[in-house]
Amino acid sequence: MKKADSLSKFDKKALKLLFAVLFVPMFVSLIFIYELSVYDRSRELPADAQKIGGYYNIGGKIYLRSWNLAPYELEGDADAASFRALDTGRYSYTNVGMDANRVFCGAREMKGLDPARTQKIGARYYSDGRMSYFCSDVTQRTGGAISYIYKVFFHAFGLSKWPQEYNYPYARLDTSTPISPLTESPYVATDGERVFYEGKILAGADAKNLKQIMRKIVYEDGPELPAHFRPVDRWLSDGRSVYKSGEKLNFTPSEQMYLVEPNAGIEFLYDPAAGAVFMDGKRFEAANEPYTPLNFQSGHQEYMLFASKNGIFYLSKDKILNRPRGSGIEGWIKDAFWCVYYKFGADASRLSALKRAGDNPFKGAVRQISERLFKDDAGFYYLNFYSHSVYVTGRSGRHLDKRTNFIDLRKITLDVHDDEVMAQIADEAARNPEMSQPVFMRRTWSMKTARPFICIASRLFWCLELGFIATLESAACDAAKFAVKFALNLQPFLPIYYDF
Repeated sequence: MKKADSLSKFDKKALKLLFAVLFVPMFVSLIFIYELSVYDRSRELPADAQKIGGYYNIGGKIYLRSWNLAPYELEGDADAASFRALDTGRYSYTNVGMDANRVFCGAREMKGLDPARTQKIGARYYSDGRMSYFCSDVTQRTGGAISYIYKVFFHAFGLSKWPQEYNYPYARLDTSTPISPLTESPYVATDGERVFYEGKILAGADAKNLKQIMRKIVYEDGPELPAHFRPVDRWLSDGRSVYKSGEKLNFTPSEQMYLVEPNAGIEFLYDPAAGAVFMDGKRFEAANEPYTPLNFQSGHQEYMLFASKNGIFYLSKDKILNRPRGSGIEGWIKDAFWCVYYKFGADASRLSALKRAGDNPFKGAVRQISERLFKDDAGFYYLNFYSHSVYVTGRSGRHLDKRTNFIDLRKITLDVHDDEVMAQIADEAARNPEMSQPVFMRRTWSMKTARPFICIASRLFWCLELGFIATLESAACDAAKFAVKFALNLQPFLPIYYDF
């Protein structure tokens, strides 16, 4: 009997816990559905709304509207009678306005600026001669999802205004000296001695020698055009240090160093003099230098390859792009889930390590002819990426059970020396054992499904996360449709990756 009573108490606690787990998300969802339905109707501007640059006069009050969001009232209730937008001569910089007494960056006041004397300096700086501000013309999400949720709840019960999802970043410069633009970057200005990046002091930067780092542009307008270089706004160098987005990186630059962006979101600094490659402020293994980038001219490659004296090395695009970036608790949580997703708890930094694919067969200088074709002093080589997938059919339908990726490099043995001719027959030659021979075939990673409990948990987690994202980003009905559609089409098993 005691055992039965004990089980009964346990069952009651389990039922209470189950009720809480089910009720709380339902209550939160209902609040969001109601709030977003009201918010969605408020996006439409009234017929008598008067446009003033990026602002609107609605019923005698000044509102800011950006990204097709609902109009948001300015801080401190701007004077509608004297309000005007600062004339910058460009459509993209219409987010700065002023009334008789105050100057606004978006919806927020830039305190201390004199409206009568304020003018635009460079691209994103504003000054009245005594006080200066940086004000971006690109909005940025305010806070994270957690802070946004509790602000929506406060608004639901009449405790605050509707939270502004996006704001224009701004910062007051720590100087009373007149400023001037420095380089062509819209983020940089100087007071003659110090350098400011997005309004903050760029510690240690030499204003006299600061310049933008160049990015190598390859095949942007077609393979027949030569490569050229273009300055990058967020990468700077003063000859002593390199700065990325206002952060000082821990290595010394060279005059020949340039930026390479083989895929969107992935950037490398390459120093051809030393053959060094830098990514996220870290230098690739110095023992393998000099490195030569191989397949950066074709773009959107699954793997980035480097040739060195110790072999061919690769870096997976998938593991870099899917790693979440963030700060605070949210960034830590996302990074933790990312580690579990790929390595089941292993150190996430190991996932972006450069790995060896095989021996380096190239003789002399090597260049890329096309997306898969390379040429050195001895002949042509064919590079191929492919995967082998295994599917199984169960009660939940057909799903992926295992997938393995390969990097395959072959030497073409045909007696052909013309680049254009070889480019036309390379695919066929690589498939024919009589026209090519293998150099190496590298198995890069394998994916296999997890256990049922992890499968269910992964489906629940990703459905909830993407459902909440859709709820925050769009109207309630769209969010519901998105969450249901994703839940029905989501692969039921969480993939676990194994690196080799």
